[in-house]
Amino acid sequence: MALPGRSVMPTLGWRWLLIFSSIPSFLLLLFYSMVPESPRYLCMRGQTSEAMDILEKMARVNRVALLPGILVSDKRIELDENSDPSEAAHLINVGDGRSTVVSELESKTGAIMALIKLLSPEMIRPTILLWLAFFGNAFSYYGIVLLTSELSRGSSKCASYPILKHSVGSSLYKDVFISSFAEVPGLLLSATIVDRLGRKFSMSAMLLVSCGFLLPLIVGQKEVVTTVLLFGARVCISGSFVVIYVYAPEVSTRFLV
Repeated sequence: MALPGRSVMPTLGWRWLLIFSSIPSFLLLLFYSMVPESPRYLCMRGQTSEAMDILEKMARVNRVALLPGILVSDKRIELDENSDPSEAAHLINVGDGRSTVVSELESKTGAIMALIKLLSPEMIRPTILLWLAFFGNAFSYYGIVLLTSELSRGSSKCASYPILKHSVGSSLYKDVFISSFAEVPGLLLSATIVDRLGRKFSMSAMLLVSCGFLLPLIVGQKEVVTTVLLFGARVCISGSFVVIYVYAPEVSTRFLV
């Protein structure tokens, strides 16, 4: 006869998992009024003074000097009362259909030229390295996510005997929740070391440490050890994934400008 707890958790576990997962989204509503508006959006609206105020606040928070000069936006759009600007909106008013066609052709040509420049002799090396770095981070991140569910079911083929012998339902949701919570310290870790240790070293170090957490899982481990190792690997790979999103635009801008 099955125990009540063994049948309730697999049935209600995913509901509780969704509830816990939605809590951070509701917490964001508390900080909605504290989030500044995008300077680009304000410039599209022609509100350059408000955009300048936000840029000055950003400079003060980061303790850097704002570049000298006056913010001027010559790309303004006339908005209807019921329309909102977007990334796809034209920033320059077009007079006729011919100018619209020219604008679209210039946009397509610009995208092709940007791709050609990324594959140019001076850019090909950093471009390929960035592609490999993105692939490695993405492969490792989602691999750890899938590995968590596999080890929680005790069906890993990399061990000679079942790693986990407890209830599949309760173990799966518990381990997924614990490993997902590792995103928080991962973000804090990357924010702490990225400016102190540099982009490349921070990303490389966290990838190496993440690999170190995963190596013991080649053989069978106890449930607590497995959870701790997955948590540590998720912390490091999450931090590395964040760093590459900072590193890639900086490297590309350096070569494209």
